Amino acid sequence: MIVSLILIIAGVHILNVVLDNQLGHYGIIPRSEAHWFHIYTSPFIHGNLGHLLNNLFGLAVFSAFCLLRSVSFYLLSSIFIITLTGTLVWMFGRN
Repeated sequence: MIVSLILIIAGVHILNVVLDNQLGHYGIIPRSEAHWFHIYTSPFIHGNLGHLLNNLFGLAVFSAFCLLRSVSFYLLSSIFIITLTGTLVWMFGRN
C-alpha cells in the first residue's frame, strides 16, 4: 500500500516535470474560495525533487506506523491530516 502511494506521488511529480509544472496550479492557493478543493489535490504536488523526497520519507515512516494499527486507522488518519493541514495552509498561507 505504501509503495503504491509513493509510486503514484512520484509519478505525478515526474508528469509535472514533463509538463513544465502545469500541475502546480493544483496546489493550495491561500484564501481562494474557488480553489479550496486543492486541499485534497495538493498532497500530490511538489515544488522540486528535494521537497518530494523529504515528504516521501515522512510519508513512508509514518504510514508504516499507522498501518501497524490497521488500514482503517491509516485511512482515517490520512483524511484528517490532509484536511487539517490543508485547511491551515489555505487559511494562513502567504500568496
